[in-house]
Amino acid sequence: MAFAHPTPELPLIGFALFGSPVDEQAMVEALEIDFDGVSSETVPGEAGATFVAQVDAEGVRVGLFSRVSHGDLTTFTRQLADLVKAGLPMIRCFDALIEHTESPTLTAILQKVRDDVSGGSSLADALEKHARVFPKVYSSMVRAGEASGQLAEILRRLALFLETERERRVAIRSMLAYPAFVITAGTIGVLSLVPVVIPRFVEIYEELGQALPGPTQVLVALSAFMCCHWWELLIAVAVGQGLIRAWLRTPFMHYQIDRVKLRNRVTGKLTQKFIVARFARTMATLLQGGVDVLTALALSLIHI
Repeated sequence: MAFAHPTPELPLIGFALFGSPVDEQAMVEALEIDFDGVSSETVPGEAGATFVAQVDAEGVRVGLFSRVSHGDLTTFTRQLADLVKAGLPMIRCFDALIEHTESPTLTAILQKVRDDVSGGSSLADALEKHARVFPKVYSSMVRAGEASGQLAEILRRLALFLETERERRVAIRSMLAYPAFVITAGTIGVLSLVPVVIPRFVEIYEELGQALPGPTQVLVALSAFMCCHWWELLIAVAVGQGLIRAWLRTPFMHYQIDRVKLRNRVTGKLTQKFIVARFARTMATLLQGGVDVLTALALSLIHI
């Protein structure tokens, strides 16, 4: 398979499906799909060099400490589907959901959505104003459900889709939990031994009147540096981590990382199968929800 030369402006979307990068933004613009409505403002913090707090079109802040979890969104969708199926008016559905929602951020968003719906807006248009919480796939399926008169069934399918995604995420996190714990515990153990154990070896060698071996001298110098400049090391690690995260978020690095994943002899085929499976699952859900083929194709490519 020939790989096209990447450019910083062209992220790797659809690479596993078509063998070459696909400019999803151009595809979306061609289909006249509007992704506006989300702006960002910078707040001092640690993610990158800063925390980025997302403010949607209605002024509701959705950031690192006020995000809506995937579980909250899944629960809301399932409950809304049940209420709509029971024949309750949309305003009463949102009143009930607002009363029983635990997430303050989701509660504020639902209040905005209810106000928009009561003012004459469609549910899909009201949800699109909060694209940070309700992605384009979500609002597109809701729009198709409203147009076809099968909103309850569409919400049920959407809830099932979100539950499947949630189970997949939980499974992946469970598989990575033990290796992450072992690596973290080992790193902490080594870093704690360097300033505590190495000075004891120095005392032993001094009592015996022997010169320290070269590797031991390096460890002694490292131990002394860590004891005297530990706070500087913590700051350097935090700043370095932030810069690396910001660098990895660039389209060029996204392309390079995805390219390595796909060409890896060990995990390449598994990654490709995973991407194709997610694309097919998203595409099937959108088509079953009544979304037209071209829009479903564009949304599926962005979702993978």
